Amino acid sequence: MPIARTAHLIVAALAAVQFTATSTMAHAQEADIQTIYATEKGACGGGLDTKVEISKGRIVGPGFDCTLSTGRPAGTGLVAYEANCSVDGKKTLKGLSLDLGNYEDHFELALPGREDWVKLYPCTPVPGLKKARSR
Repeated sequence: MPIARTAHLIVAALAAVQFTATSTMAHAQEADIQTIYATEKGACGGGLDTKVEISKGRIVGPGFDCTLSTGRPAGTGLVAYEANCSVDGKKTLKGLSLDLGNYEDHFELALPGREDWVKLYPCTPVPGLKKARSR
């Protein structure tokens, strides 16, 4: 009887780990994040200095252009990507991270070679986020 109980606990623990890993990734897969963003709240009508575009496999914004590979969970709400980037004129193959779950009205992007996270306020509706107000 103790062996059956131990096996049951192991199966339950593995199921919990699998659920946690897939639910973090599921948020990124379910949310259609491919749109235009502004780096400042309410700046969707602004110029190229505040515009970021996420399209299939690519993130382009002020001073950076990154081509992404498959993402993987990197913590609560975070997804890490291997990326081929040009950031501030420097080419790099280091990864980047997207915070897709810790804010109500925006995402955040960590670029290789930059200390500060780039805020991404959606200019069109994105499931799971409140639309940032225009100026």
